[in-house]
Amino acid sequence: MLSRVAENVYWRARYLERAENSARLINVNSNLLLDLPLNTGPAGWLSIDITGSRELFDKRERRIEERDIVNF
Repeated sequence: MLSRVAENVYWRARYLERAENSARLINVNSNLLLDLPLNTGPAGWLSIDITGSRELFDKRERRIEERDIVNF
């Protein structure tokens, strides 16, 4: 296998792993928000803060809601 092919395979696997981890965080946070009582106040979307994408998200989006985070 050529070294450039091996490097491309490595980076694709890394990006896929990051996408899976982000999707898992969003899924867990969605389920958490469904399980919380309504009178606890806004729980927020911590998955954006956990991934370190908060500044980039704030530049592109105005609201922190499930649909906007999933699209981001």
